[in-house]
Parts: sequence; C-alpha cells; structure tokens
Amino acid sequence: MSLLNLPNEVLLLIIETLSSQKDILYFLMTSHRIYHIQQVDPLYKFNIKFGGSSSLRWYSRKGYTLPIEALLKRGADLECTNERGWTPLIYAALYGHEDVVRLLLEKGAVLECTDERGHTPLIYAASLGHKDVVRLLLEEGADLDNDDHPYGRTPVIWAAMNGHENVVGLLLEKGARLDLVDNEYHRTPVIWAAKKGNEGVVRLLLERGVDLSHGDGQGYTPLAWAAIEGHEGVVRVLLEKGADFKNKIGGSCTPVLWAAKRGHEGVVRVLLEKGADPEEKDSLDRVPLAWAVMKEHKNVVRLLLEKDTDLETEEKFSYTPLAWAVLEGHEGLVRLLLEKVLIPSTEALTAVHQWYMLSQQDMRVYLGCYLRTVLSCGVYLNGVTPY
Repeated sequence: MSLLNLPNEVLLLIIETLSSQKDILYFLMTSHRIYHIQQVDPLYKFNIKFGGSSSLRWYSRKGYTLPIEALLKRGADLECTNERGWTPLIYAALYGHEDVVRLLLEKGAVLECTDERGHTPLIYAASLGHKDVVRLLLEEGADLDNDDHPYGRTPVIWAAMNGHENVVGLLLEKGARLDLVDNEYHRTPVIWAAKKGNEGVVRLLLERGVDLSHGDGQGYTPLAWAAIEGHEGVVRVLLEKGADFKNKIGGSCTPVLWAAKRGHEGVVRVLLEKGADPEEKDSLDRVPLAWAVMKEHKNVVRLLLEKDTDLETEEKFSYTPLAWAVLEGHEGLVRLLLEKVLIPSTEALTAVHQWYMLSQQDMRVYLGCYLRTVLSCGVYLNGVTPY
C-alpha cells in the first residue's frame, strides 16, 4: 500500500515518530491530503517541545501575527530568548512590527524585558526610528527614561544619536529628560546629535533650550564635536544659537583649531566668518595654520592664507608653519608657503636647509634658489649655506 493510501490514523502515528522539524515539514509536504490533516501543528508542537519556541521569535521578526497566535495557543514560551537575550517582543520592536508588538503585549509579554546589553524593546524601537512602535510601548507604560545598563543610554539618547527626529519629538512630548547623560561618555542627547551630524535633531533640541555650554566627560561641547567631525550645517545652527566658539575644549583646542587639524575647510570658513581667531593657539602655542600644514590639508591652508594669517608664528618648539611643511616633507605646501613668505625665520630656514640636503634634484634647485635669495638679505644658517 502506498503512503498516500494509508489511513489518517496511521499517518498521524508516523508524524509522531519523526525526530526533526525538517523531517516533519517534508512529510507534510508530500501531499495536500497529509498537509490538510495536520497543517503545521506537528511542526509547532515539535518546535515548542524541542526547539525552545524559536519559531515564535522568527515569526515576531517577520511580522506574522497568525502563526504567532497559533504558537501561543499551543503553549509557546512568550519569553523565550536567543543567545543575545532577544525575546519575541524585542524582535518585534527591533523590526518595527506594531501589530506583533500589540499582540504580544496583549498575551502578557514583559514590557521591560532586557537583552544581554540591557536594551529594552523601547530602546530598540527608538534607536531604529520606529515611531509607531515607540508610541505603542509608551501607551502601554514603558519607562521613558530607562537606560541600557551599564551604558546608561536612554531612548531619547539613542534616537538623537541615530538621527530619528520624529522619535525624538515624540519622546520629548511624553516628557523625556534632556539632561541625562550616558555612563560611558557622559554625553547628553544634543552632544550625541551634534557629534553624529544630525542637524534636524539638533534644531529640535535647541528649541527646548538645552545647555550648549555643557561638555561631555572630556569637556567637549556640542560645537566642539560638530567641528571635530566636520558637520558644517550643525556648526552653523549652533553658532546661530550662541554657542561659544572661543571655548577651549578640554583646556587645549578651540573649535577652529580642531577643524583645521581635521581638514574641515567648510567648518573653518564658517567659524572664521563668525569671528573665530585664525591665530588662536592651543596648549603648544600651535596655530590653525600650523596644524593644517602638518596634516597636509591644502584647502584649509589656502583658506587661512587668504585671511592673512601670520606665517611667522612660532610654537613652543620654535617651529613655524613653513618649518613644519619642510619637516613633514609636504612639497606642495612648501612651495605655497615660500610664495607667501619674504624672509622666513632662522628655524624655518634651517629646516629648509635640512630638507634641501635630502630632497630630489628638482626640489633642491627650487629651494637652493630661494635660499640664495633670502640669505643675500642677511639671514644666515649658523654660517652654513647649501651651496
């Protein structure tokens, strides 16, 4: 007798003897009749008994409500987790399935469940911008300021960090606190938003009157991070709201120094337009031009030269920007600076002389001609000339 001609009772007995979900699925798929007898009931029961109700997490991730209801009717574990500690509710919130979140909560899912990193469903929904899920979780009583211990990042910090303006707005409407900082870097939502370049979020937070002078654990303010990361739009917004561009970050560098050091031409330009000092010095007495030369940011160097920056400013090590260009071997910048300097400092000439002795022939000819010109004006290199 063929398999398809067996009585239903025998087919059910065969199903009960199968030992894997794959075997059960293949057996059910052998014919429409067999599948109709049990549909996926054996699979569900097997998964619940031997698979830790993993199917419930899978359907929660995919957003399928009917299979979830079927699994729960058969006794699936509503709080089953994977190796990361993700429950079905966390999966549904993570992937933005509002209907699944609602269903799981109606069935008794733990609202404030956490994974191995301390993330709650609300934190995942906020961090990924699922506004409708965030609203639903809040309506069900989720803690607005619950953070992800040990990192200490609240839902509004996550939303601000990832640039979800609509979620930030919703959380603020519900009373989220903007003065809370994370435990790792001690950054407020506006500092995170500025660092990540999320201009819309920054504007929204500024409307709430956040403190722009507050720094993180290193003393870096929102303007400082925007300048460091090169977010020109955010820098403009912060300056319009009165952010202090003269404040030395951590007691060392102002925003314009950081922007020059990182090569952010647009940010340097905006800061200079607002009145930043192009000859501002850091703790080493190093000016923006010197940093731009050292890091070979040619566009920033040209911009600063347009502002008539003093080319002879020396730092604590007595190096001028020209000296740094020579010592770092930035030939293009050496040429550019030599065109701007009539008689450089003795230290710069010494550096030029040192590089002259090591340079390729074409550069040696160029530097030699320049050195002969300036030395004829009475500048000496301790009695040594390169020709």
